[in-house]
Amino acid sequence: AEYRGRTIIKNSKKLLKRLDDMYTSISVSLRDFDQVDPSVQDAVKRGWSEKREQRFDRKVINKEVTIYNSRVSANKDFPRRVFHLDSNDDLQWGRIYGNKGGIDHLYSYLTPLLAINGEPTIEIDIKSCVLQMFVLNNCPRVDNKQDFYSYECLKETGITREQVKLLTQCLLNNGSKEDARKSFSYTERMKLSQKDFNLIVEKMLDERKYFKSLFLHPNKAKQTIRMESDFMCAVMDRLLDKGLQFIYHFDSIFVRDKDCLTTLEIINQVAMDKWNKSLNATLSRNL
Repeated sequence: AEYRGRTIIKNSKKLLKRLDDMYTSISVSLRDFDQVDPSVQDAVKRGWSEKREQRFDRKVINKEVTIYNSRVSANKDFPRRVFHLDSNDDLQWGRIYGNKGGIDHLYSYLTPLLAINGEPTIEIDIKSCVLQMFVLNNCPRVDNKQDFYSYECLKETGITREQVKLLTQCLLNNGSKEDARKSFSYTERMKLSQKDFNLIVEKMLDERKYFKSLFLHPNKAKQTIRMESDFMCAVMDRLLDKGLQFIYHFDSIFVRDKDCLTTLEIINQVAMDKWNKSLNATLSRNL
């Protein structure tokens, strides 16, 4: 109760009410796999193979689509914003959960089939969002549109981009190299000695020195996620002002194809207002 008077809480409640009203006014469903364009089918198949690491099964996809559509029509969830408290009793994190259609838990390989009011959607994704937001806010001379999961120093090690992405998450969420290695090894099932792990991290920080104040500082990472969530809230407010329909998903937004360019313009307007720079945002149906 003691936080209810804060401006951030008042503004969040207003946004959540507007978001819930918009969610209530739209329908969300998955299109029939057999009825979509071959390019969309190919995207689903590729996503399936990457996620399940097994041969594509049309019957299973059709069953998943049927189950999803029956569940989403019965879903009574509502959007809510979840903050964490830091040691100074300040609000961190702040991501919104309970988004329309259970999108927070939808398998990524099914998202190319997603429809709003029966119309195909496209996902606008802010690339490496936490890292990009940190750079925009703290390192004005650094290129925010680079691939933050690509390291020259690691190209000879055999570590893939996806592994670097996971490793980065471990470095953001843990306060020591020991804990980060354990988390990475457990998730990736990749055995690395502490010495080898430390060497990889040292190489990464030598190539991108500006991450020294972010990696292995979980409170700083949580503050940056709050920055990300505040940014996305500002974007959603403007989308709602224009009467656009969308589904929020952490560092991305699903919109109807016809609203794509307008949404991109709004995202970059908010970024220009805050940092005087545009964002590295991509359009994707997993194509």
